[in-house]
Amino acid sequence: MPHSTKWFDIPYMRSGIAPLRITANFATGVVCDEYLPLDGIIRYQVQRDRLGHRDFSLPGGEDPSNMEHQAMPIIRRRISAEWYFMCSFAQPAKWWAAEGVDHWVKRFDTNLADLVDFDNKRGVVVIEKGQYKAYHNPYSYRVAEKCHWFCMGDGDEIKRLLSTVTHVGKKQSYGWGRVSRWEVEQWHENCSEWIGGKPARAIPAYLVDNAHEFNQRHYGVRPPYYGFKQNTRCVVP
Repeated sequence: MPHSTKWFDIPYMRSGIAPLRITANFATGVVCDEYLPLDGIIRYQVQRDRLGHRDFSLPGGEDPSNMEHQAMPIIRRRISAEWYFMCSFAQPAKWWAAEGVDHWVKRFDTNLADLVDFDNKRGVVVIEKGQYKAYHNPYSYRVAEKCHWFCMGDGDEIKRLLSTVTHVGKKQSYGWGRVSRWEVEQWHENCSEWIGGKPARAIPAYLVDNAHEFNQRHYGVRPPYYGFKQNTRCVVP
């Protein structure tokens, strides 16, 4: 790599591996961070294939260290003890055209308080705390017609896994993150890690010789990003 002397490429393990561009066409805004990592979405689909569909799951319910041994249709890059998938974050670095704030609300209808069963004891519904606490919490969303990711992977398998992904990001039950169409196409170069001399994803800063020239922040380097315990300082888009 032009920005480090510490890299080595994992060889292409099987036929069908190629540089890819993956596109999501959005029908609604997306509740997510600015990076929206695609390898996390694909990993979830791989897990769903392996374990079967589940109506819900708990964050942190699986040991992330087991993930390395699960088949992914994306090539891994390993540097000593560190590794990550060769898959960019959403591109370009600012992929959304607009952003805003909405709220999710939970409120107990006090007109129905007389229907609450207090085990035949006198009681009162408290909405300031506890089980019936009222919420009016904000969340940010981003609006874009589409966004792209780049990866080194098996296009046919990725297309199959994404065929059942109808939404991305948070608050999907509210209608956010609706994907109207996925596109998977071969690309003319590998843009999974660097694009135009700039990082296309989070790369541990200690592995990049000129890391001081790029934006840096603490971030995960592989999914599940919400439960990755080894967050480290990375160069980022």
